[in-house]
Amino acid sequence: MLCSNFPPMQGGISRYCYELAVAASASGNEVVVVAPLPGDKAFDQGLPFEVRRYRVRSRPRIPWARKLGIAALIDTLVHLLEIRS
Repeated sequence: MLCSNFPPMQGGISRYCYELAVAASASGNEVVVVAPLPGDKAFDQGLPFEVRRYRVRSRPRIPWARKLGIAALIDTLVHLLEIRS
């Protein structure tokens, strides 16, 4: 699961991703959450699924992405593509 926010970050998206991951894990699915730093190692290790954290780079300079509120998602996808190459 790719999340732009995840606990210990506060907010609705963070909470939603957390609840979704917990529910999917409780249903017997294998869950891996990919979320930005900062994280809390003790919190992450206490979860019933794996959490992989990455450092967020500078935001993309794409005006329409900011207007649509998806700059963080694009940021995450760009970072994952950099990891693969």
